[in-house]
Amino acid sequence: MSCYKHLWTMILIIISNLAYASNIAWYAHDGQFHKLSGQINQAVWIDKDNVKLITRPDQNAESIPNNLKMRQRFYVVHQNFNIDYKGKHWMLLADYDQKGPQAHKLIGWIAHEDVLLNYTPLQSNSDFLQKVVLREGDVSNHQQANDVSVYHDPKLHGSSERLPIRTIFYVYKYAPKNGPIEDATSLLISPAPYLETTKESETLIAGWIARDKVTFWNTRSAIEFKPGYTYQLTLKTGEVLPLILDRALQHHEFRYPLLKSEKDSYTVGVFSTQSLQDLLPTFNLGLEVMFVIDATRSMQMGIDAVLKATQQIAKKIRRQSKETGLIAPKFGVVFYRDKATSYRSYGPGKQYKYCRHEVSMPQALTADISAFKDALRSQKACDANETPSESMYKGLKYATQKAGWKKRSKGKQNGIRMIIHVGDAGDHLNGPTAYDVAQIFTQNHISIYTALAIQNFSFTSSIKAIRQHLSFDQIDVEILETNPNTLLSELKISLQAGYEEARILNLTFSAEHSALPSLPTIENTLVRLHFGKIPKSVLKLAKSASRNNHHQYKPYQRYWEGTIRKEGTEKRLLISRGDLEALLPPLTHMINFSDNVEKRRDIWNQFVTLVTGDSFCEDQFLTAKDCSAKRNGIPITAKFMDYTREEFVNLPSADINKIICEAQVLRSLIRHMMSNKKILDIKWLSRENCDFKLNTTRDLNGDGKIVEKGMGNANYPEDVFFFSKSNQIEMIWFPADALRVD
Repeated sequence: MSCYKHLWTMILIIISNLAYASNIAWYAHDGQFHKLSGQINQAVWIDKDNVKLITRPDQNAESIPNNLKMRQRFYVVHQNFNIDYKGKHWMLLADYDQKGPQAHKLIGWIAHEDVLLNYTPLQSNSDFLQKVVLREGDVSNHQQANDVSVYHDPKLHGSSERLPIRTIFYVYKYAPKNGPIEDATSLLISPAPYLETTKESETLIAGWIARDKVTFWNTRSAIEFKPGYTYQLTLKTGEVLPLILDRALQHHEFRYPLLKSEKDSYTVGVFSTQSLQDLLPTFNLGLEVMFVIDATRSMQMGIDAVLKATQQIAKKIRRQSKETGLIAPKFGVVFYRDKATSYRSYGPGKQYKYCRHEVSMPQALTADISAFKDALRSQKACDANETPSESMYKGLKYATQKAGWKKRSKGKQNGIRMIIHVGDAGDHLNGPTAYDVAQIFTQNHISIYTALAIQNFSFTSSIKAIRQHLSFDQIDVEILETNPNTLLSELKISLQAGYEEARILNLTFSAEHSALPSLPTIENTLVRLHFGKIPKSVLKLAKSASRNNHHQYKPYQRYWEGTIRKEGTEKRLLISRGDLEALLPPLTHMINFSDNVEKRRDIWNQFVTLVTGDSFCEDQFLTAKDCSAKRNGIPITAKFMDYTREEFVNLPSADINKIICEAQVLRSLIRHMMSNKKILDIKWLSRENCDFKLNTTRDLNGDGKIVEKGMGNANYPEDVFFFSKSNQIEMIWFPADALRVD
């Protein structure tokens, strides 16, 4: 019976969709809407999931249920484009087949803002195609630090996929659109410099990525370092980072993007293999514990237990910290009660003023253990309210924000921030929420939150509500059910555990440690440390790592930007095989030099346009060399590059033979590179007769081995120049000095 019910439901959905399809109207030449088919105009792509479709852009519009997804491609019905409705522009979409769009093929009307219209990427301020380098990976317990999420929505919600860092993508759209692209929060990216409209199976759009995960690369130039050579990268902060490339890069590996060029230096982006040995010496690890105590009349035993626990263990932890190189532990306390509804206090002893206070903090974090114990003794358990719930969330919020945590050094956390919470009643839900507390914990980089629940269900429920809003990789939440008889021992265990975890972390990753761990999961934790979050999951991994420290540690990649001296570097350009091949015809025309002035002008125009990347050099006073430099074109060193267009057109006869010879040499250089041969030098047998010989090698990376395509590995890179990107375009990291005719 259930099967028939399910089938009947499906039939109803199909009938419903057909009904919507029959109501879709298209806009004809007479300015009226008709239920007819039209001609196809251009292809567009859906650029996000769950877009809105309507039957017609007028007062009779109805919403159309749909399941459209990012990357789906449709076509615009002719003249049904740019129609104004409710402050937006709309277009009519249709599926496409050889017969054109039929009435049953119409998809519906969609707002322009929900589709991608352009086939090519956006252009940068320097008129280059806008490219970005994926520079920063995501940091969580279940994802690799060496890749980053891309989403199906510009708000970076919902479905996501993973892309590796140190890769290049083109930007096709950004959000929000009410400002410059540099101020965007998300970018729509693709690996392709052109979106193919005919290939059905190719994934053209990668997705939306957070702006802060990329660096804009507005040139096509990059820098390559020599293996074994030490470079000094000066960061914006003034710090100097030593860089050493331990091996030759593979032909397809991303080089270091050139962001700016000065007289003697480059500003570059660098991906550096980073180990925790490089980072932890800048940490000053230690333990900071903030006690948050329910101080209503039933909780005197809680206050006494904290006092006894710190008396018995605080000095021990202080001594141990000194012996293991940790900073002295700090302790602080906040008491919370409830809103006063009575003028008298309930509890033992006198009518204390603090009994009427929702929150009081007799001691912020301090390394003075005596002062902390005095603060605990300064208040008695009491309140001025008879309700069963308390101002728990307000107490946690106040304690976290006012604790006086040690300031972070250069963006790095200085130790483990721990909150120990003792109580026997839940929150009254008339103030800060569980979500508010979770946010404040995250903002203040709390590492461990231990809640000791003294036989009370409402207290545990309030803590669980906080935990629902916390990510496991950010903070470890422990809820311990206890009673007055076991509270003291639980407090002592929690304090000692906090110290032990800090000690093991420091021991495992200290600069003096002889071997670093290589557990695959440890890689996920390292970047979090640098960004100031030390969850308990990290500490557990550190413990595991200390038991497996005989393995070699696998490092992660870190992105830096800074300046570096030009000395010892090699400039490269990312260009396509087609860019190089396109230079061969005009060089052949030069070799077959013509006396026809117009043909000479065409040769110059064609060659300079190709060298500069399809940008015609309009300035008649600029030489070909100047045009190329202005547009960051393919670098060519030859005499004819020193001519302006008119000088080239009116070359004297004495110079023509030199130009012909230079063109022959350049054509030969390019052909050898196309065959994966590296030019070592040019041996001139006779310049007058243009008789030369190229000295070449197949050992392209200089490692002393020749490794054929498909036979390489991490230790022995392939000796090839060209590599294919995901869009099958063959690319090359072209050496800037490869085309020299000296």
